Amino acid sequence: MIILHGTWIPESGNEFVQQGAFYIWAESDAKSKRLRKKGHLHPRQLVSAELTELFTKELGIKPSGHNSKLEDFISPQYFWLPTVAGEPLPSLELSRYLETELPDEFEWACWEIDCYLSATYQNSKFL
Repeated sequence: MIILHGTWIPESGNEFVQQGAFYIWAESDAKSKRLRKKGHLHPRQLVSAELTELFTKELGIKPSGHNSKLEDFISPQYFWLPTVAGEPLPSLELSRYLETELPDEFEWACWEIDCYLSATYQNSKFL
């Protein structure tokens, strides 16, 4: 099972109206086998190659422009997520599928996750 997560990440600045971008990442019920060894990488994320395959083959998303590749729109982003014993907790949706009981107490940790930078006009095709 794959859960898609989306979030608006604003650019840093002091303006009242902040520019930013909408990012999408995917969480899987299986731990990724393609994770790089260094860093604090989310173990259930779809990494860049897997995310590209999901978007192109399953969702039919293609980048705009003649010379652009979907990989060009995927970059690491950082999220503070609930964590227990050095592992991020599965999302509420995934925990129900996995039939996992979520603990009452946890810590927050920063996790690196490969995310797709979504353009507004592309969102309406699959959201």
